[in-house]
Amino acid sequence: MFTSVGHLIGANLPQFLQAAMSIALYAMFIGLLVPSMHGNRKVVSLAVIAGAINSLFYFTGWLSTGWAIMVSTLASAIFIEWISRKGVKRS
Repeated sequence: MFTSVGHLIGANLPQFLQAAMSIALYAMFIGLLVPSMHGNRKVVSLAVIAGAINSLFYFTGWLSTGWAIMVSTLASAIFIEWISRKGVKRS
């Protein structure tokens, strides 16, 4: 119910405010990411690899913006987890 209310309110905002909200979403994500990066190489690697993959999709035009973000985030998470598990010796 609240999702539909949020959609109705957001759809009726002026265009300049809708554009500002999309930038605010990225700023909020960065605000959550940066504190978790301090002292955690895994998170830093994840962010760098995701950024590189997303840049590849952006400059080549292979995927739309939304799909590029989703695919690059998922691919980098899988890659980092695979690398970290490969480094752990199993008995």
